[in-house]
Amino acid sequence: MSITSRKFIKLTTIIAILLFVMNNSIAAEKRKSSIKQNEAEKEKPVDMDYALAMLKATMSIKSKWSLAFEYSHKDYTPKGHLATDIQLLQSAMDTKEDKKLTPYVETLHNLLLALDTLGKDKAYFLVEKDEIPFSIINYNGKKSIMIYSLGVPSVYNTFKLTAKERASKVILSNIIPALKNIDKILNKSDFKYYMLFLTFGSKDFTKSDDQDNLKAETIQMIIAKSECRKFVDNQLTDQELVDKSIILLSDRDNDDFMRIKVNLQ
Repeated sequence: MSITSRKFIKLTTIIAILLFVMNNSIAAEKRKSSIKQNEAEKEKPVDMDYALAMLKATMSIKSKWSLAFEYSHKDYTPKGHLATDIQLLQSAMDTKEDKKLTPYVETLHNLLLALDTLGKDKAYFLVEKDEIPFSIINYNGKKSIMIYSLGVPSVYNTFKLTAKERASKVILSNIIPALKNIDKILNKSDFKYYMLFLTFGSKDFTKSDDQDNLKAETIQMIIAKSECRKFVDNQLTDQELVDKSIILLSDRDNDDFMRIKVNLQ
């Protein structure tokens, strides 16, 4: 073997070793970066303010809808905006959560009136005595308002529509039409996010003899105030607004909420 050949083999070997070391080094750095990212995600604090408000807003809401609209239970009569407004006026505002509402009482009165109808449907508050369907919380470090215990008597056919399609119908028929009035009242407030919960019915209309057929579903839509303003000003389409918002659904078969992507139809 010539000297030139031996030098070439030696050089090739050295280059191969260097490439091997560099690749291992890069892989090691990627693993370290991935580990640090996972650790950071694990250490990320849970937004307890939102979690507790979410629990309060969703506790027994499906049962309340069924008692109000399916069984017409006398102790769970759905309340219109006037009856709910009276509860707001008569509230002692003595809990820590309710005291946060005190500076916004006038705004909440107007908001209740705006929520009297959602689209073409009459809206009701599924609240118990002395219950106020609003919470003021911090979400993503920003002051936000949560509107909950809202229900409409509408029932969607599970035989024709999937859970996501039913959610799409509710957003398009009830939530989107109400946003102009909601924004009109809240756009001058210091709230940065609007959170709206709405409960409705679902049923397979081909099974008329099934007593457990009619079940409630709840949707939550979290809308940034800035995006809502753009939508009202016709800078965003309804689909673009939905894409920029967070949609959570608790369908008829699940109590937990799952984030979903909604295509309006």
